[in-house]
Amino acid sequence: MVTAEEEKAYFTTALSEFELEKKGGKKSKHGPFRALHDVARIVLDQGMRPEEVMSLRVEHVDFEKGML
Repeated sequence: MVTAEEEKAYFTTALSEFELEKKGGKKSKHGPFRALHDVARIVLDQGMRPEEVMSLRVEHVDFEKGML
């Protein structure tokens, strides 16, 4: 079970840009990860497994109508 705080932290991070510093001081930029955000939203909202979500095609999803 995912808590409300964990869910908020995940979705905030997935849509953020951030920088990581490796040993030696080299920095690399990452994010945002919109695809991971969308997959996680469907997993949590629909109760689907990640592999089920990944097998969906664009024509299977209508966010405006809230249909999958």
